[in-house]
Amino acid sequence: MKKILFVCSKNGFRSPSAALLLKSLLKKHEIKGISVDSAGVSKNSKLTENDIKLLKDLSSTFKYDYVNRRRKKINEKLVKKSDKIIVFQTSHKEFIESTYPNSKNKVFLFNELIGLKDESKFSDMQHKPVKDHVKFVSIVKKLMEINLDKIIE
Repeated sequence: MKKILFVCSKNGFRSPSAALLLKSLLKKHEIKGISVDSAGVSKNSKLTENDIKLLKDLSSTFKYDYVNRRRKKINEKLVKKSDKIIVFQTSHKEFIESTYPNSKNKVFLFNELIGLKDESKFSDMQHKPVKDHVKFVSIVKKLMEINLDKIIE
């Protein structure tokens, strides 16, 4: 089974959202044999009060419990198990590749994977309003639908 791991800062919104979107596309297209997970790179993965308030709003908007779900920090085991690791920021790619030498050739920037040069649409969502999070999900969903083959190859 092929394993795809999405990684963001705290595993609070971007990576779990991307994982959910990919899982739903795989189901929609009846593609089997791929598992999808998410994790964060942050050593301090504690959510602030502002994070919790925002995640509660997002939970209501997307009908998914962002607050009480178990968040994961990337580790050697996750890296080893993953066939493809998709990140949203260059700094995350650099962190993973320098921390986990066995990740070389496994880590891809989402924007580059789908043929975009600019990663700014996918930058950290912390301190941004709900409408920006909704826009993020909309953009990522559309790009995943168009580029599904590149994401799962």
